Amino acid sequence: MVGYGENGSVIGPQNLPTSSVASGVWSLGEVAEAQRDEIWPNPIGDWDIIGTQIADDSTATYDFTSIPQNFRDLRLVISAARAAGASATYLYMDIGSGFDTTNGNYAQTTVSNNGAANGAMRVSASDVPWPSNYDFPRDATQSNSAIFDIFDYSTSSKHSNIMVVSSASVNNGSVYTTTGGVQHKVAGAIVGIRVTKSVTSSVYHWKQPTTFTLFGRGSAV
Repeated sequence: MVGYGENGSVIGPQNLPTSSVASGVWSLGEVAEAQRDEIWPNPIGDWDIIGTQIADDSTATYDFTSIPQNFRDLRLVISAARAAGASATYLYMDIGSGFDTTNGNYAQTTVSNNGAANGAMRVSASDVPWPSNYDFPRDATQSNSAIFDIFDYSTSSKHSNIMVVSSASVNNGSVYTTTGGVQHKVAGAIVGIRVTKSVTSSVYHWKQPTTFTLFGRGSAV
């Protein structure tokens, strides 16, 4: 009989599971025992809502604070209403010492289509906390959206890596779509996220019914 931790026998190599890897051939009993001992790589699972904020037309800045540290990844979804004035959106991180608003502590690389020039693409790289070539939201007559995935955010020894997909429409029929990534160049677990505009005067405030929703998924590494 093959014992726990001795999976496979004559049909596979003997090895031990870890929280991230369980290669080999396993019996159902071995899987159950490994799950009981919390050394089995369980599925990441669905996204759980951490919090939602709704724009009220009166500010350019919204903060998520005291972010729980029990998830592996974060996802921030911005469903943005039309804007009275177009300005860039910035995403600032707090790793325990307040929001880091020094743009030079971030680096972004993106690939974007070039508006009305259908099929035209361009690459951008710069020290800003938002990977986009274009203002977001961009137009007074269209809605826009963006999704940010932040990986291993609760690991204190890592630099935050953020993947983004955003879309900004304008009233001439053009759509500015951006994919890319941004890194916070200061290591630390994220305890807060600030969403703000590069220009914060009233014409650039987030408009109703813009929503900001923060999700968490998986278990902290």
